[in-house]
Amino acid sequence: ELLDAVKASRIEKEMEDAEEGYGDPHEEEESEGEDVQLEEEDVGVSLGTARGKGIMRGGGSSATATRKRRGANISLVSRGRGRSHSGRTGGGRVPTMRSSNMSGSIKNFFPNYTVAGAQPEIRIAMQSKDIVEAADETIGMWFYDASIPFNAANSYHYQPIADAIASVGRRYKMPSFHKLRGKILNNIVRDVKIYCDELKLSWKATGCSVMADGWTDIKNKTLVNFLVYCPLGTMFLKSVDLSDTPKTADVLFEIFDKVIEEVGPENVVQFITDNAANYKAASEMLAARYGTFYWSPCAAHCVNLMLQDLGERDYMKLTVHTCQEITKFIYNHAYVLNLMRKFTNGAELIRPAQTRFATNVLTVQGIVKQRTSLRQMFSSDDWAAYPHAYKRKATTVVDIIFDADFWESCVHLLKICVPLVKVLRLVDSEDRPSIGYLYESMDRAKEAIRDNMKGKKKLYMPIWNIIDERWSGQLHHPLHAATYYLNPAIRYLPTFKKDREVEYGMLDCIDVLVSDSKEQDAIHMSINKYDTASGTMARDTI
Repeated sequence: ELLDAVKASRIEKEMEDAEEGYGDPHEEEESEGEDVQLEEEDVGVSLGTARGKGIMRGGGSSATATRKRRGANISLVSRGRGRSHSGRTGGGRVPTMRSSNMSGSIKNFFPNYTVAGAQPEIRIAMQSKDIVEAADETIGMWFYDASIPFNAANSYHYQPIADAIASVGRRYKMPSFHKLRGKILNNIVRDVKIYCDELKLSWKATGCSVMADGWTDIKNKTLVNFLVYCPLGTMFLKSVDLSDTPKTADVLFEIFDKVIEEVGPENVVQFITDNAANYKAASEMLAARYGTFYWSPCAAHCVNLMLQDLGERDYMKLTVHTCQEITKFIYNHAYVLNLMRKFTNGAELIRPAQTRFATNVLTVQGIVKQRTSLRQMFSSDDWAAYPHAYKRKATTVVDIIFDADFWESCVHLLKICVPLVKVLRLVDSEDRPSIGYLYESMDRAKEAIRDNMKGKKKLYMPIWNIIDERWSGQLHHPLHAATYYLNPAIRYLPTFKKDREVEYGMLDCIDVLVSDSKEQDAIHMSINKYDTASGTMARDTI
């Protein structure tokens, strides 16, 4: 009771200070022609009432009483904080983001005390657990009331909100509806444009990759998105509607040519599309016209085509179909699904992946991992008590689960396909650029398949032939060989293979991407130092 009295006295003093030091909190916004916001006093009272009457309703336990007091404190503090100007701290204004460096602008103004190793402020460290929980619940209430998806909390800009408000102080007032859709939006759009201009300037120094991503929306409109990637980031350039346009190679060539002219052909290193025949033909015409960059097929699409080709083999098709029958039966019957989760401790059989066939492979893998659990489930008393356990579909699935040949075929499929799924994850990942690892990862995948087949040529060579057909005909590229050669994480390993294919790929890239003969000579001299790790190339960092 004494602690509550002290808290109430302190809050009352804060309310008096706020009323003396600040005028009407809406004066500035009204002068700008914006609608008056709902005062925090009203919000605080509503929240306190909701917590006291609705959410806090229940028995008279000490925990409930504590939560009720905490709700009352929130409403009082909100009323005290309602007497403040938006965007003020002390006597000055909060600095507004003007930096064109979008990734670091917030951190430049507002210190982040939540990163690993950061020393917390004494005031924050001394806050009670109840106050911290109350702040968390206030944020949660906003999420629930506004129907904001939970994954919004994974946004890069989520924590900087709290850091910015904490830096301003307790009298900060959130921006209004009109301010968000007006002034703030205009400022952010301007900053994004400045950031995009910085990306465009970097293209001249580092080069860039232009990507054409074709897709069909829910209205069956055929669209092509053009994106430009460089080491500083990826920029959306524009989208073209091809719904009423014939998708011939000549038409696509004209569209692609305009995009290249907009980016600057001297800045382009590669033009990336999928492997459709018309896209490939148009892109090759484009590369031939300029002669200063490459057309590259989408690596993820190529690896997926390898998996699809393998999936067309009869025994693989049968294995995948059988696994699908198992998952359909389990997931279409609530009793069986709950029973499966009980025996697998909550593990699922279906695991989504980047592509349809990769999903099939991971589903087979999930079934194999739960082989013992599935056998135990279908042998249990709980399964025997299931009313439909002896119907035809159920008995068919049970027979499959106890069929040794089925499990052998599943393991055989995984030995072939899992190495390629790992490559697909690599090239489809956004964690790091993957082009420097593609050449090596494909070699390792083939070696893993050979080892899984115990080195028997009659088993692994048919698989290698399917992979090589896609690799040599579509995916293998001078850029892949050159980036493999120039990747120091691979180049200085004892397992590095400097074969003729790699050397020719490197030389071809120099000829195509570098037109100045003096620059070519300088590159060749640098390559010699790179090979021997001499000069600046001998340093751990450059």
